Amino acid sequence: MKDKRLIIIGASARAAAESARRAGYAIYWLDQFGDVDVKATGPGQRIPAGTYPDAIPMRLAAAPAVPFLYTGAMENHTEVLAALEQLRPLLGNGSQVCQKLHDHQDIAELIARHKLPVARVVAPSSAQTHTGKWLEKPVCGAGGAGIRDYRYGGPHRPGEAACYLQQFIAGESRSAVFISNGSECELLGVSAQLVGLPACNATPYSYCGSVGPLTISAREYENWQQLGRLLVRAFCLLGLFGIDAIVTGDAVYLVEINPRYTASVEVYELAYGINTIERHERACHGQPLPAWDRPPATAVAPAIIGKGYLFAASDLNMPDPRLMQARLGLDGRVRFADLPHPGQPIMAGQPMMSLLIRRADAAEAYADLLHAADRISDYCLP
Repeated sequence: MKDKRLIIIGASARAAAESARRAGYAIYWLDQFGDVDVKATGPGQRIPAGTYPDAIPMRLAAAPAVPFLYTGAMENHTEVLAALEQLRPLLGNGSQVCQKLHDHQDIAELIARHKLPVARVVAPSSAQTHTGKWLEKPVCGAGGAGIRDYRYGGPHRPGEAACYLQQFIAGESRSAVFISNGSECELLGVSAQLVGLPACNATPYSYCGSVGPLTISAREYENWQQLGRLLVRAFCLLGLFGIDAIVTGDAVYLVEINPRYTASVEVYELAYGINTIERHERACHGQPLPAWDRPPATAVAPAIIGKGYLFAASDLNMPDPRLMQARLGLDGRVRFADLPHPGQPIMAGQPMMSLLIRRADAAEAYADLLHAADRISDYCLP
């Protein structure tokens, strides 16, 4: 492609911006944090939390006249996304597709009609007619924020976002990334999701990282593929998209659809040594899906990547990451990413940084992530 320029928009643009830079794109970013490493990818603007995402259209209007893609949580702001689509060409799924994906009950019924495993979805008003354990979720949620165990007869949250109830399914929390040109799709990989880990200071049900690519059975692989193909046919999904699910045995129970570049894409890129952004752009233009130079999800990956999100356990000022790595003996073993500027105030519960490690197997990656997270949290205690 002749003009390889791209704008990346989202709560955190760093991972996608680094991916695009590796693919030879010139990057302009708009995100909520303006971390040290996103600034290293090229020019951009921080959209502070108090004005995010409403200020993005005004900032985009002053940005280069090139296509954009969005990352985490922008799919929940469909009015803002619609405004952005009027300003620049979108590489990805538009506001109308995202709006349809907010009808969780309709999606669950679609999956049931095709006789695939499904976690039932009901409105809170009808909960008393159902038995078993349920989770209460915001209709426009992301990263597990706002999810809680539903209590029959318990109080609802007046004034908060609309919510729905999803049947609790016991099993392993996993996510898969697909790429689609609107008519066909391909599974890029499957990873284990890290959810609510105390070592990461995460709240219950909060997403705090991924470990993968996992080696999965042929049956589980086919179940993921069937689910991906069904969603592509139903919603004409384009480019990279993710599916979060609970896996029991080989059965895949959909939890959430993420219609964009997801946090776990970085896991597959680093593990396989591939790049997804140019393929994403070609797929969004409806071009045939090119072959990947990587083993299938049923084969052992050449490496396992652990990616963890660390939240602040208490109010703090961001330590110097280079000094912290040296003092903790983590040089060369753990990469620090999504780094606030040294001395920047971080409130308890806010994202502090990301950790990236490369290991030989998933168990080792998981254990080393927890160990590093524990040591960093202790280091940052007041």
